[in-house]
Amino acid sequence: MLILATILFGAGITYMVLYYTMGPQTTGSAVEAGSRVPILPIKIPNPNGGADSVIKTVGNFSFVSQTGATITRDSLKGKIWVADVFFSTCTGICPKLSSGMEKIQEAFRGDPEVKFVSFTVDPEYDSIPVLRSYADQYNATDHQWYFLTGNKTDLYRVETEEFFFSHTEADDRTVKFVHDGKLRLVDKEGRFRGAFYDGLEATEIDSVIAHIKLLKREYAENQ
Repeated sequence: MLILATILFGAGITYMVLYYTMGPQTTGSAVEAGSRVPILPIKIPNPNGGADSVIKTVGNFSFVSQTGATITRDSLKGKIWVADVFFSTCTGICPKLSSGMEKIQEAFRGDPEVKFVSFTVDPEYDSIPVLRSYADQYNATDHQWYFLTGNKTDLYRVETEEFFFSHTEADDRTVKFVHDGKLRLVDKEGRFRGAFYDGLEATEIDSVIAHIKLLKREYAENQ
């Protein structure tokens, strides 16, 4: 019985860690039927066991974009925005993920109400000139789509603790590498909306576009 209890306890801890770092595993299609894009709660483990569902507001950050401009959380205040992670030398999911972001940007190109933020996970290589070249490759509109770099420790903290992007860990439990194919839709108050969308699926990209339009309508109606 002691062995079984130990196994179950370990499995529970693992589940909570994964839930905290990866967030709710919902998809965009889950909210298609609604006329509003729901606020997305995040489950965070509590000290007494179990998890609490909380409405998470993205905290502050300060990084540099492909133009050399400093972008902070306040730079996005009052905007609807989509966030992802990438690195410029990635030959796996990143090109497809960035292409999906490009498609969403094309639907709202020049719209001052909608922004896009891509955080690098390889700041040692992804310098401002590298980000400039990468942004051009995906036809990014400056001051609408930001490719951000900065201090690695700060980037990884924001990516994992503020956006819950999935990551692997070293033996000493420090973050080793962040890599995630999901998109985060953030509203004007800094809350997650809809779902953590699969940025590798065309239908999910379409869902993000549809949900941004719904959010724009929601804000317009509430003015």
